[in-house]
Amino acid sequence: MSENKFNVYFNKFVIALILLFTFLLPLKFGSIIGLPETTSMFPDEFAAYLIISWPVFIFPLISGILLIFTLIAFPFKTVSFSKDKSLIVASLWALVAFSSILGAVNAMVWDFVIMQVTHLFGLAAYVLTIYLFLKNVPKARTMLISSILAGLAISIYIGLEQYFFGFEEMREYIAEQEKITGVASNSVLKSKILDNRLNSPFTTSNSLAGYLLLTMPLCLVMIWKLCAKIEPPKTARFIFIPMVAVCLFFVFFATRARGAFLSLILAGAVFIVFFPVKKWLRWTIIITTPLVLIAGAVYIYKFGRGFYSMQVRVDYIWVSLKLLFKHPLVGTGWGDFFYEYMKMKIEQAGEAPHTPHNLFMALGGQAGIFALLAAVGALFYPLWLGAKKVRSLIAEHKYMQEDVALLFGLSAFIFHSMMDINLQVPGIIAIASAITLLLAMPAEEKNEIPKAKLPRRMFACFAALIIAASAILGGWHLIRSEYVFSKLTDTCALIRKNTKVSPDDVYQKLEAASKARPYSPFPYSSAGAFYMATHRLDQAEFCYNKALEFAPDCAAYYFRLYLIQNIQGRKEEAKKNLEKSLELFPNNPRYKIFDNTIPSKGNIQLF
Repeated sequence: MSENKFNVYFNKFVIALILLFTFLLPLKFGSIIGLPETTSMFPDEFAAYLIISWPVFIFPLISGILLIFTLIAFPFKTVSFSKDKSLIVASLWALVAFSSILGAVNAMVWDFVIMQVTHLFGLAAYVLTIYLFLKNVPKARTMLISSILAGLAISIYIGLEQYFFGFEEMREYIAEQEKITGVASNSVLKSKILDNRLNSPFTTSNSLAGYLLLTMPLCLVMIWKLCAKIEPPKTARFIFIPMVAVCLFFVFFATRARGAFLSLILAGAVFIVFFPVKKWLRWTIIITTPLVLIAGAVYIYKFGRGFYSMQVRVDYIWVSLKLLFKHPLVGTGWGDFFYEYMKMKIEQAGEAPHTPHNLFMALGGQAGIFALLAAVGALFYPLWLGAKKVRSLIAEHKYMQEDVALLFGLSAFIFHSMMDINLQVPGIIAIASAITLLLAMPAEEKNEIPKAKLPRRMFACFAALIIAASAILGGWHLIRSEYVFSKLTDTCALIRKNTKVSPDDVYQKLEAASKARPYSPFPYSSAGAFYMATHRLDQAEFCYNKALEFAPDCAAYYFRLYLIQNIQGRKEEAKKNLEKSLELFPNNPRYKIFDNTIPSKGNIQLF
């Protein structure tokens, strides 16, 4: 086979990988990163991976490898910020990754640092891959959009299947398991199943809603355009547009994500304010928007889940602002929002989130002003570029255009990202980053941009290789260590099912997990919970003391030591640990126990 023919086949192989990876983003990477105390599922049977979500850190591993393949197939042709706006967007995403390293300076628990930085380098690798794909491959824009919409179509199917069949099947399964084992299932899991809020293929309902905000407008526009190829077009649109819209909005509203509904309304309001839409459309939205908001507020207050979570999100953002002003250059450190929020929160509750549920403040509060500005640029610069293109289209009343849909979806996504954890979900944030490139890049290159000089291209390739290597190495380490840690957590969890578990087996798995992640407190806390549940209090105390070496501000570990020492009658030591847990988490009502009551062994709450 000639070298030329090999290159052609290799290039087609890389294109297929890019499109397949993009298609799989919502289906396999809808989990949340930055939860080091939990693990992904690692089934023994390969067929199971066709059904379940994949371990989340496969994302940076694959995106790093894919970037290397793409660099070989489609190297940089140009490095010109003045003539290539999309390169600026790609560079801003890369800057988000590099500036996130500053979040390691003040970080207390290194699990969070390695996870967050690896995730953002994986995201940067994906962005650069898509950039090179769009710049080098004819019709890449159409192929990429088709891949995104194919993933959306399967996601909608899975969502509908969950609504009509999945919840009932899951309820039957839970009831059967409780009958067999005699053990009540987790109350949080049961409440989610009984709530009937759609989330598949994502981990949470809010994530699914955020993904739909991003992709629904594009889907409707593309269906509109496809119907133009069917005779007669008006009849085709009359049939297919309502069918697709009903499916999309049924799944969207079945998520019951209040922030997503508000984001959709806000995006519509932005469009009528900043773009020259028709008067009838402008006044229709102006009149209906307040009515919809009032009706929604009444429904939420009377029949919904209330406004508590919205109130708490304001508290998250306020604490993040305090952290940003306290450590403006490098932030409070990745993961330290979790610990700082417990000290600074206003609400009297035991809730302690890992992230402020705001894309910009998650970066700014924990990694500093440079990461915040890079994220603002990566999302708002393409928004501005897209707005310039869309304004002329809307002035001509051309609403059903790709750029209009991309801009509307990205606007709604940005609003939603200021209320939820979209940054932490690879399947969402990767698609959003691809859309920023689609907005920044012209549909067709009008003029051939002169090839850049070799030094510039070499520097660009070198930077891209650093990003790819960081994503691959970090992803591989996290996948390997998470697999080992999952063996420990799976073994410890068997006690919930009244299964006998050997303490020696737990100890061996603890040694393996702590060796795989020598910086992590979480293997020790998992083993400590097992030892407490089996009333091996000395071993449990050792584990929690060991965990505190890696997470000295974790209030829960001090509280566990209080429980252990109180049972053993070591009142003074127990009191000091209780006071320390209350100092670190003053608004947790569970820690406000200043009597001398000794909890019985059966009253120790662990699982």
